[in-house]
Amino acid sequence: MSGLRALPRQVRLPGFDTINADHLRIALGVSRSVLHRWRKDHGFPKGYRCGNAVVSLEAEVAQWLRAHGVEVVE
Repeated sequence: MSGLRALPRQVRLPGFDTINADHLRIALGVSRSVLHRWRKDHGFPKGYRCGNAVVSLEAEVAQWLRAHGVEVVE
């Protein structure tokens, strides 16, 4: 699981359909570069541009986190 050691044990997601990349970084406690690396190397769900923001589908993020042993609280 190299490269994923920054994963927290538990993450609280807001419970909406999408999550803004900035809110996602705060919830996971990681930088933009870490999110990029997870997307590139570890299959983290891709982001979609929505105006000036990048959003991800929260259900996909939660599924990926659970698959990597993270408890997701919504």
